[in-house]
Amino acid sequence: MTLTPEQERKAEYYANALKKALGPKPERRNPYQPNIARPQPGCVVINMAAYEAQLRDRAVDRAYRRWIDPYGLGLYGPLDDE
Repeated sequence: MTLTPEQERKAEYYANALKKALGPKPERRNPYQPNIARPQPGCVVINMAAYEAQLRDRAVDRAYRRWIDPYGLGLYGPLDDE
């Protein structure tokens, strides 16, 4: 299919308008890993406070699962997921 020059101009105009409206492509981050940041390409910075908070949350969750499943049947998820 061949486009006329007018159709090419329209297509280019819409493509540029769409790029301007959407802005730069956002960096994809895993919401479950808030302790990892990439300030520069190839560089990884670990937020130790967030990491330690994750470990505390996991320990609390593990203790809660043990409490609601006193016989250790694993009905509410694995008991030892370390």
